[in-house]
Amino acid sequence: MDNRAFYYVDGIPTKGLWIDMDLVDDEDEILEQLADAGLIPRETDEDDPDWEGDPQYGGDLLVADAEGLARRFLGRYGTFELDKFIDARDCRFDDEVVEAYLDCFGEWDENDCADRYRGEFRSWEAMAEELLEETGELSEIPDNLRYYFDYEKYARDIRLGGDMCESNGHFFWSA
Repeated sequence: MDNRAFYYVDGIPTKGLWIDMDLVDDEDEILEQLADAGLIPRETDEDDPDWEGDPQYGGDLLVADAEGLARRFLGRYGTFELDKFIDARDCRFDDEVVEAYLDCFGEWDENDCADRYRGEFRSWEAMAEELLEETGELSEIPDNLRYYFDYEKYARDIRLGGDMCESNGHFFWSA
């Protein structure tokens, strides 16, 4: 999935650039790309005693649009939560799991995601069946009688009870 954001300068959307957010690790890299494209000035002043060798950039930056996982970190009024995006992008989960977690809980937290994540299943019923197998809750019922257990209704109760959240086939414990 392409993670891109359209950064523009001084409120002028035609003075902007799509930036590959998978290659960005901090705001300085974004500023450098905009300066390389000639969209913002890069100023250095070796005569200034406060200048420590880092270039200074001019212009107010805004983000007009974003694609992929990056769109989830596009805020109001042209802001972009770069640090939160980088945390989500670089986590141990793939973008689909991160997106599903964000659908369920809104704010990214890798540790919370790890604690809540149940897995990917084709249906609520498939999730319920595996859950019961893993927990051994049906182990006392003979195999020939397990076929009578209604996994669909059990899954419905889990869903309606708010015990789990599902997005795009990814399941998370709610509490």
